[in-house]
Amino acid sequence: MPDIVAPGDRLGERYRLEHPLGTGGMATVWRAVDLVLDRAVAVKVPNEGRPEEFARRLRQEAQAAAALTHPNITGVYDYGEHEAGPVGWPGHIPYVVMELLDGETLATRLARGPLPWREAAGICARIADALAAAHAAGIVHRDIKPANVFLTAVGVKVLDFGIAFTGTSGGPVLGTPAYVAPELLTGTSPTPAADIYSLGVVLHECLTGA
Repeated sequence: MPDIVAPGDRLGERYRLEHPLGTGGMATVWRAVDLVLDRAVAVKVPNEGRPEEFARRLRQEAQAAAALTHPNITGVYDYGEHEAGPVGWPGHIPYVVMELLDGETLATRLARGPLPWREAAGICARIADALAAAHAAGIVHRDIKPANVFLTAVGVKVLDFGIAFTGTSGGPVLGTPAYVAPELLTGTSPTPAADIYSLGVVLHECLTGA
């Protein structure tokens, strides 16, 4: 399948893509320019696969994150579906526009070794603050892991509410196996306790490096 987007493409005639910042299993995040507000943003677009499923997850991520205003949760600015998909990509290209962050993921930092306990405690306390705000709004993240935590010069940001549980979403067990609470593997509906379990695994990894 050809690349879904390329540098210079304009999504929604508003967001001009510059270069990729990182690629995951389902999506790539691009640095882009908002041509209306003249500011740099991050734009997440699909890599390949099922456009309907990806569009549903992106909408869910945008709706969940947009419902939250918290200094430790990445801001979401916009969601759209670009009309001109490439050959081999049926339908429109879904995308979500987010706050552009400068720094690295916690996973990247931990690849260099464990953290001093004070630093680990501080990072996990900020993650806990973000989760408390999400839980108060009835949202369970479901995928807390080092790759979904971003470290910037001014603080910690929780990323990726793409599989968040709002009480109406459901379906199969989702998340990253090493961080998923055991009760979710039996089909139990996610509760805030599942995020706290995942945070405990993250804290252990921060302190031990494994």
